[in-house]
Amino acid sequence: MPLDLRFFQLCLLALQTFDNDARTPLHYAAQRGQLDIVEKLLAVNARNATRDCFGISPAHYAAQGSFRAQNFLNVFKVCSAQVMFGEFQDQYDSDGRSCFMWAVIADQEEMVRFFLDNFEPDRNHHDKYGYTVLHHAAQVGSLRLVK
Repeated sequence: MPLDLRFFQLCLLALQTFDNDARTPLHYAAQRGQLDIVEKLLAVNARNATRDCFGISPAHYAAQGSFRAQNFLNVFKVCSAQVMFGEFQDQYDSDGRSCFMWAVIADQEEMVRFFLDNFEPDRNHHDKYGYTVLHHAAQVGSLRLVK
């Protein structure tokens, strides 16, 4: 058995262990675009709906996709598939930002396109600061997303 698989199996006891920011291993794997680890964690019933101390789910971190862009769309698909569609549409962080907003804020055009093609994200939703996705697209200077 490969060392990484043995290590992973030993760590399953800590599947829902939280760090000081209330993040689980799934939060970190999703944030870093580690598709293979995300799939393994979800296969052993890691909870995707768990929120950290900022109200952020693993799907939010996957939507921002800042490390390896090609993996993030797949990580997000895996994370979002684990949540019922209605629940997924209602996933907001403590600032009232959806996963769609996170993708816009991070200027992740491919992820934004995925949301528009597969969901009906509320483009008029205001976060707790009064910003919509259009405000955020303008703030990050993304002409592609403003179009």
